Amino acid sequence: MVKIGESSGTLEKNLEHVASELERDHELVRKIRGAMIYPVIILLATLVLGIGLTVFILPKIVDMFSSFRLELPLATKVFLGIANFLIDYGVYLLIGIIIFVVLFKILSKVNPTRALFHKFYLRFPVFKHLVINLNLARFCRSSSIMLQSGVPINEAMMIVSEALGNAAFQKFAHQAGEQIIKGQLLSVSLAESGL
Repeated sequence: MVKIGESSGTLEKNLEHVASELERDHELVRKIRGAMIYPVIILLATLVLGIGLTVFILPKIVDMFSSFRLELPLATKVFLGIANFLIDYGVYLLIGIIIFVVLFKILSKVNPTRALFHKFYLRFPVFKHLVINLNLARFCRSSSIMLQSGVPINEAMMIVSEALGNAAFQKFAHQAGEQIIKGQLLSVSLAESGL
């Protein structure tokens, strides 16, 4: 944007656009994080409560029922198996989860696997709409700034592709720029993307 502003004489205007874009982007990310806090807290509380019930309370109740020499229901037997597993191997499970999360973070940042993770995000029901809406908002805002600054649409698509956070959206914007050079309409490129 600075390079385009210097060459076109609209540097001040371009910097104002960039500043407002960064503010909007920050606000959008803040809203998404704020909206996700409540479900995450509920999910964590449910997991802690479930594990606590399974490990501490259920075995004591079962001891009481076993004194009656009754056949336990299948669901209770399953919960008991889970409780015994957590008591015996809980530390290993926790270490495994931590290792999995760390590996997931590392692999999602490395280029060869990054695109696979980003495609997964577009198919995973919980993240799908968030990822699509966030990238569409960035695409529209960045394209608007580029076009208002007088950048040709094919160059704008190439530059916008670098501003998007998802590899699938980056590829789509880059391909749209290439197709526009070949004479295809932007609306056709947008429709073909499926995004």
